[in-house]
Amino acid sequence: MLPVALLLGSSLIASVLIFRNWRRGVYGLLLYLPVGGLLTNMLYPAPPVLLLLKDFIFVIPTYVAFGVWITKHRGLHRSPGLIAAVAPMALLATIVVAQAFNPGVKSIWVTFIGLKVWLFYWPFYFVGREFFGTSADVQRFSRAIVVSSLLPAVFGIVQLLVYYQSGPEAAYRLYAGAAPAATQGFFATDLGSGVPLARMPGSFAFVTQQVSYILSVLPLAYLVWRQSARAVWRGIGLIAMLALLAAAFGSGVRAAFVVVPGLLLIAVILEGRGKFVLPALSAICAVAVFVVVTLLDTSFADLQRTVSELASDYVVRVQLDEFRSAMDLTTLGLGTGLSTGPARYAEIVGGRAVSLLGFENFYGKAWAELGAGGFVATVLVFATTIMSGLRQHGRIRDPLVRSFSAAIVAFLVVEVLFFWKGAFIDYDPVNVMFWFYAGVVASTSRIETRDASTTATIIPTGVSNYSSGRFAGSTRITGRY
Repeated sequence: MLPVALLLGSSLIASVLIFRNWRRGVYGLLLYLPVGGLLTNMLYPAPPVLLLLKDFIFVIPTYVAFGVWITKHRGLHRSPGLIAAVAPMALLATIVVAQAFNPGVKSIWVTFIGLKVWLFYWPFYFVGREFFGTSADVQRFSRAIVVSSLLPAVFGIVQLLVYYQSGPEAAYRLYAGAAPAATQGFFATDLGSGVPLARMPGSFAFVTQQVSYILSVLPLAYLVWRQSARAVWRGIGLIAMLALLAAAFGSGVRAAFVVVPGLLLIAVILEGRGKFVLPALSAICAVAVFVVVTLLDTSFADLQRTVSELASDYVVRVQLDEFRSAMDLTTLGLGTGLSTGPARYAEIVGGRAVSLLGFENFYGKAWAELGAGGFVATVLVFATTIMSGLRQHGRIRDPLVRSFSAAIVAFLVVEVLFFWKGAFIDYDPVNVMFWFYAGVVASTSRIETRDASTTATIIPTGVSNYSSGRFAGSTRITGRY
């Protein structure tokens, strides 16, 4: 009863604060995500209600407050691409709900968890569309999240150092009984020389969540580093990037050596300033890799060989075979939740064993649960999301907003490709960040328009020789902030 009472009390307090400004719920949630997993591990075996902590304290109050705000403002901001973006989501949602009645799913709790995992965080798409009003909002948000990301990044680096200096027992001490699950059974990759590359979950419940979080925050660190006018913020952005990269490369997730540089490369290409930024980014990544290679007492050649072999294995053989298995298993779909990882908790709340398929490949999972139609609808949702972001990005001329848009679109592209490896969108923080960022990139060009209109109307009273964008009281922010 105590966990339930604490949950209800925290939800009540958070609701009062969030109802006054729904954006507080988003900030609170994004600040909680990198520490929530550590809390779950420390309290292992945690009561099931703790797994819903963020939903009751942040997500549901944000939805309610946002709904009230939308009602007062007479609906979402209309844009030519709104219907085109929402239509595939509506189609996919219809298939997900229809498959909830598939007789192949024997447990109602598996179905319920499957519905929640598929659909519960989709409203963040609409939250993201309305979250940013001007470049000042981008500034505040980016700086707040980047500063807060230093804690989990440093935690991951310290854990890495402790592991190789004092051993796994000292490094995983905070996890207690959750250590085997958090580290994938204390898995470590033999690099051929030096010491093995071990799993470092950091402040998260599972090691891949650490890398997923870094992928979601790295675009913002890139923005702060690239577009801050003040040297102190450029320095903070650079430090955050180095810390996040070191934590990612040292996490033990071998795919990080591919997807993290890939995200930065795509961001630079979209920004259109590759010849100026790419050398610096390459140097930053090289420094982070050098730190990890030195700590592991291995070589760049051995690390590159191991990562290349595994990348080829997953792309060409393992995940492709798994997707083919899903296609051979069904055409019409077996039911919502039947291959959803978090559905394993149905055994706890339902009190009886459940049988799940366990496809790691997200697209294989989509095919197995929803059939060929659901798979096509899933791909269509991702494709329209990225295309919408690219169309908005092409309209942007302001350097600040363009860098922001490039970084966020890069995150979405990398995640959609990374889903071939695993269903990361089923777990924190991708389940929130993907849909939030999808909504953001659908409205980035409107930020630039609002800046221009705001500048045109705000002229300080009694000030002569006013210069647009230069007066301290002006809300316009162009280029660097």
